[in-house]
Amino acid sequence: NRPTPTGKSSANCTPITAQTLPRPSSLTITVLNSTSRKGLAKSVSTTLQKIGFTIGSVNNDTGHKQITGVAEIRYGPDQKDGATLLHYYFPGSTEVALGSNSAGQLVVSLGVKYRTVATNAQVTTAMDAAGQIYAPINATSSSC
Repeated sequence: NRPTPTGKSSANCTPITAQTLPRPSSLTITVLNSTSRKGLAKSVSTTLQKIGFTIGSVNNDTGHKQITGVAEIRYGPDQKDGATLLHYYFPGSTEVALGSNSAGQLVVSLGVKYRTVATNAQVTTAMDAAGQIYAPINATSSSC
């Protein structure tokens, strides 16, 4: 079966829905530093901004204990796809779902094992390997 141009199934065609993630430009991120490394959150926020992310705020992560891994990506219930994208930029990070009252929140808290933000080329390669593409979200591709 091949996909139809309309996305409707026919005897010879089946719609294909791409597994998509939002583009960096559509996400607003809070960047926090849970380490004792001065200026880390500011430096990382500058890098993320150059990639295309919008930075909401930059601060120390005073509300949580020090993160021993690369980073912790905290996200509200409507930001799961954004957290998945951020995970590609911070390989080895941990994703943490926040409560239902945290809609719109997307936070990267940097940990002691953080070294660098992955390049766009590295992210694209990893996304390709996982069968993921950038938005538009819920895009239907067709080749009929």
